[in-house]
Amino acid sequence: MRIDIDQDRANSLGIGNNQIGQVSQAAFAGLKVTELRDGDRLIPVVIRLRVEDRNEAEKIRTLYVRNVNHKEVPLESFASLNIQPEFVTIPHYNQLRAVTVKAYPPFGELSASVLERARPGLAAIKLPPGYNLSFDGEDKELRQNRSEMGLVMKISLALITLVMVIQFNSVVKSIAVMLTVPLGIIGAFLGLALTRSPLGFMALLGIVSLAGIIVSHIIVLSDFIEEARASGMPLEQALVQAGLARLRPVLVTVLATVGGLLPLFFTGGALWHPLTAVHIFGLLLATCLTLILLPVIYYVFSARLKLIK
Repeated sequence: MRIDIDQDRANSLGIGNNQIGQVSQAAFAGLKVTELRDGDRLIPVVIRLRVEDRNEAEKIRTLYVRNVNHKEVPLESFASLNIQPEFVTIPHYNQLRAVTVKAYPPFGELSASVLERARPGLAAIKLPPGYNLSFDGEDKELRQNRSEMGLVMKISLALITLVMVIQFNSVVKSIAVMLTVPLGIIGAFLGLALTRSPLGFMALLGIVSLAGIIVSHIIVLSDFIEEARASGMPLEQALVQAGLARLRPVLVTVLATVGGLLPLFFTGGALWHPLTAVHIFGLLLATCLTLILLPVIYYVFSARLKLIK
């Protein structure tokens, strides 16, 4: 909708282009005149014609503009209205012309679940050559977070392995200990599946922190085995004694952690649900398997493969 102004006629009437623009904007798009404060929020006050007075573009001809003498002058007396189809703006994304479709999930439902249902229908859309469809928003953030968290996970495990090599003064012992770390990841994915929680940023964050907790338990158990063997205790007896000696402290620590996470699991909402599910199920399963599997792996490396003296 283009307003062609007869500048000579408008100037003779004492009307400027700015006044014409404000009147047309106030009539159709709305013109902000002031703001009201409600606590810590600012609420804009916008003036605009009623729907029935602005439902047709032709009605702009009936508008009046006030000149410098404060007299109302009809718009059609100094301007003509032309309507033609064209783009007001051409949006670009990465220097390519783009059309952005935005959507918000209903309350209580995650964006990932809505997008999962929409993917088959969107995938069935046949685009002409030169066009492509991509997802932004939470889906893009999740993909970036997964790659970044994967890198952080690798760095964390590398540093943990280095620390254990220094502590045990043996690469083989460190490898034997690190073989039990995936047990926590098994429990984490099992917890996400049972609770129907999404594998989002909070879940990935929980997996990274869970690996550190499991490693701390493994190091304590391995150190007890090393001390028992250093005192002259036979291998089989040292493995059994270490498991029995560390059983109660480890279980008390794990159960206390799980008990503290339960209120957040049940009442924390969709944000905290994945993280608490990862920790609760991951700790419970990893603790039970670690107390059994770590002595077995240690025995295989020491008595069978002769890799540990």
